[in-house]
Amino acid sequence: MRKENVQNNGLAEEQTLLGHQHMKAGEVKEAAECYQRAATLGCTEGQYALAECYEQGLGVKKDVSQAFRWTAIAANRGHPKACACMGKYHEEGSEE
Repeated sequence: MRKENVQNNGLAEEQTLLGHQHMKAGEVKEAAECYQRAATLGCTEGQYALAECYEQGLGVKKDVSQAFRWTAIAANRGHPKACACMGKYHEEGSEE
């Protein structure tokens, strides 16, 4: 694995953890920004957390299409909760 990939993975995980801290503090906009950075860097937990933000309108404008997109990305990379949500989307027929 390239050094750059290792650094990005570490940064993405840190951004996700920082996002969780912001969310617990009620700082939803800051949390969503951290999740966005983590998601863009490829962190599945960040991708799933960002999807939840879009689904619920936490720190971002509610956007079901973006929620589905980020859930699908995380699920395709093996995130367990995202996989379960994709099953729910398909069951309800609400995929975009």
